[in-house]
Amino acid sequence: MFELIQSIRIADGVATGIAEIAAGHPGLIDHFPGHPVLPGTWLVELAAQIAGPLAETVVQIQQGVERWAVLAMIRDAKFLLPVGLPARVEIEARIERGARRQAEAPGTAFGEGRGTAVDEGRGTAAGEGRGSAVGEGGGSAVGEGPIAASGERIATRHTRVRVSARCADSVVLRADLVFALVEAPRGSEAAVRARRERVARWMAS
Repeated sequence: MFELIQSIRIADGVATGIAEIAAGHPGLIDHFPGHPVLPGTWLVELAAQIAGPLAETVVQIQQGVERWAVLAMIRDAKFLLPVGLPARVEIEARIERGARRQAEAPGTAFGEGRGTAVDEGRGTAAGEGRGSAVGEGGGSAVGEGPIAASGERIATRHTRVRVSARCADSVVLRADLVFALVEAPRGSEAAVRARRERVARWMAS
């Protein structure tokens, strides 16, 4: 889905970006024949691709550290209008707040395997399957990601980013996205490098 992002600009705690989605995208052939519509999950993911680099940039400026933004929770997502294809989507993201947390796992953290709990609120239980749990009250799954070394302590900052998306001058999405900003685990250097290069291309467009 990275190829759908055309550009991104970041300034003063705000990121704006453009995504373009063709009606004949191979991933959307069945959604829906004769009436192509952008799935809501794709719209949220496109917004996250703009909001993630914003969260990383802000924490680097404020704290002088480099972190990797992982989408941890989707809150209050409202899909206001269907997005027919082809579509040019304009996305805006604004930082809402951040809170520093730490998690220490006896096994793995932020990745496949058993997962660990990272709490912001009452907390959630660690879950088996893919990824760790990140909770603010009820909590939700982080999903697949790189696996940290056994017993490795990961300093985590949770940052909430408010996103909106417009298409043809109409607002089609409003949502709050919570990102876990983590230290890149050992062994993920290639993935981090690829992400830096991808974001640099978007910002140069």
